[in-house]
Amino acid sequence: MLRLFFSLISILTLLSANSSSLESIDLQLKWKHQFQFAGYYMAKEKGFYKKANLDVNIIEYKNGINIVKKIENSDNGSVYGVGYPNVLLHKANGANIVLLSAINQLSPHILLTLKSSNIKGIKDFKNKRIMIGSEAVETASFMAMLTSHNLSLEDLKCLEPSFDIKSLVDNKTDISTSYISNEPYQLTKMGIPFNIWNPSDFGFDFYDDILFTSNQELKLHPQRVESFKEASLKGWKYAFEHIEETVDIILKKYNSQHKTKDALLYEAKELKKLAYLGSIPLGNLEENKIKRIVDIYNLMGLVKKNVAIKNFVYSSQKCSIFTNAEKKYLIDKKTIKLCIDPNWMPYESFKDGKYVGISSDFFKLAEKKLNLNIDLVETKSWDETLKLAKNRECDIISLSMKTESRAKYLNFTKPYLKTPLVIATKNNALFIDDFKSLKGKNLAITKGYAFREILEM
Repeated sequence: MLRLFFSLISILTLLSANSSSLESIDLQLKWKHQFQFAGYYMAKEKGFYKKANLDVNIIEYKNGINIVKKIENSDNGSVYGVGYPNVLLHKANGANIVLLSAINQLSPHILLTLKSSNIKGIKDFKNKRIMIGSEAVETASFMAMLTSHNLSLEDLKCLEPSFDIKSLVDNKTDISTSYISNEPYQLTKMGIPFNIWNPSDFGFDFYDDILFTSNQELKLHPQRVESFKEASLKGWKYAFEHIEETVDIILKKYNSQHKTKDALLYEAKELKKLAYLGSIPLGNLEENKIKRIVDIYNLMGLVKKNVAIKNFVYSSQKCSIFTNAEKKYLIDKKTIKLCIDPNWMPYESFKDGKYVGISSDFFKLAEKKLNLNIDLVETKSWDETLKLAKNRECDIISLSMKTESRAKYLNFTKPYLKTPLVIATKNNALFIDDFKSLKGKNLAITKGYAFREILEM
């Protein structure tokens, strides 16, 4: 796996330049502030956006905003949005947008009924009242779930949503669209029994909370798109790994809905289940899954033209270089163990227990840009480093020359750092212009270094 890692090193050097001023962009949320958007808050609060030279203005949703149109019509392209699954439908019908990531691998969008309603199956939805918004109407998961039971929204009485669980409790509706991370918590606190109708339970597992921007933004500012996506995913990773801290920050700065701490903690734990599914990378968008969703929209007669799924998703520099097998390896591996030459300055060394030198700068950059965890395995000599590598106690050696003997147990990448080899002699010695003239001479070479094997060939 050495090849997959070092193939990026030369590219990373091109990404390391930072501008002196922050670039201002807007992020339009699809709903009110809550843990649902915690990753973006934490990317801002922990300085991840700032390190990416971004000043991000996070905008809460207001009634009447068409997020897709807002992103498409942005004059300077510097607007990003978080959308429902129907973002895929808009894209299929020609919207000038590109998808960046899907925070929820399964949608939290569900239907709720009270047990007292005596609705025991989807077939019992017929002629019942349902509170469902225009966005939800276009959500393929609900439509597919109904269609699979020979029903459509025309078989129900559609009502404008109140966005208040009391409408269900007070019998103003029979069915309500809800979020699995919100309303079930409220009903549980009230002590009211309920049923959840989740499309994923019927085989319709769709993405949600899709991050996207305009094609114009990608065309004009490709590096900004990459930086924003990576910083956002880093924020999400932090939020899910530090839920208590994140909730406290939401309570202090992003709690326009006046949620309780318990409600936010419940929301966080439910959303984390939807964001992480097995070994799927956070924010992942798979072409095959997108195709299944678009096919369902197509079967419902909502897709107006033939579409090329390959044009839906932004392919970042990181993802375009790694193969699927390599991505899976890194996900399963979790941490890459690195060995270095502990006594080779200015290239690399240990100083007071810290990794220093030219190669350390490359690996710090790689760790940051590729979102990898790299652990240093400390050795006392180059010879020990080679032994650990041979015994598979190191995954990577930072600087190693290819030789015939090493090639038996190591894979080698193209060089990311080249330095000339010279021979130092005393001032009174003759100039050496041919290695053949060294025959019979004493030559000092560090034990284990490749030069000996090369010179002896």
